[in-house]
Amino acid sequence: MLSLLEEVSSLAEKLKAHLPLHQARITFISQFILALIRSRSINLYCIAEDFQTAADSDSSYRRIKRFSADHEYSYELILACLEIERFTLCMDRTNWKHGSKNDNYIVISIAWQGNSIPIVWECLDKNGGHSNTQEQVAVMTRVLNLIAADRIDNLLADQDFIGHEWFEWLKQQGLLSRLRVKESFPGEHNRACITIGVSSNIK
Repeated sequence: MLSLLEEVSSLAEKLKAHLPLHQARITFISQFILALIRSRSINLYCIAEDFQTAADSDSSYRRIKRFSADHEYSYELILACLEIERFTLCMDRTNWKHGSKNDNYIVISIAWQGNSIPIVWECLDKNGGHSNTQEQVAVMTRVLNLIAADRIDNLLADQDFIGHEWFEWLKQQGLLSRLRVKESFPGEHNRACITIGVSSNIK
């Protein structure tokens, strides 16, 4: 079992192969990633409290904010660091309400060691409504530009993501999907198309 310091050092060594950055910045990124996993939160205050550093939480919080403002999220870097050969993906729609405004996203993430790591997302131009087939295909196409279809073992999704055109598109890509649908929903049960994950408690 690695100590927290050893975990930071180990991750920093992997990041050095992909990031042309100063060692201090690479160490910071390693601390941030591990604190993000430990805190199981996207709240920067919570992440700062899990930082393994001599600085207090307020200092770590300000440092995280400066870093977030200066750098973009890199899908390729995340995939390279995880060193995963086979992928299980999760597709979901999430909605936050800020006053009268809805932030409505469709998100695809990687299931990894009990965590869900987002790699592609899209803000939907609608006030909290479900995504349509065109939007689902668009965001999944972005994923396939990062991960070859033959490296994807499963695409997990709920009843937001059902429909004949969507199923046909998944079939054309050769993707196995496990979808949570109503018990009465008719579905095909073969790997070439779609495996239906039936839930009898959906009303």
